[in-house]
Amino acid sequence: MTHKNGRLFRVFWPKTVRETIKKLAAQANLAGKVKELAAALRYFERRLSHEPNEVGEIYRKAGHVIEYLAAENPLSINFAVDTRRSVVVVRTAHLMGSP
Repeated sequence: MTHKNGRLFRVFWPKTVRETIKKLAAQANLAGKVKELAAALRYFERRLSHEPNEVGEIYRKAGHVIEYLAAENPLSINFAVDTRRSVVVVRTAHLMGSP
């Protein structure tokens, strides 16, 4: 579902998260999971821009900001949704099963 006013959500992957994903891609390459990682990233980008409040599990609410944890094999992410501004910020990314 798009935002209640019909707008899509803007999704931000901060530089630190993008750098982490590059490192995760190298790990995924060694594990033979690059295609799966790419598919998970496409999944999250699509879902977070269209229906972020339907992705993952809520772990905190503060006013109009809702924080979530979500997983799509082999990637897990932590993200926040600002429902007032229609913005999603991905805060962290991890390969599942990695330290």
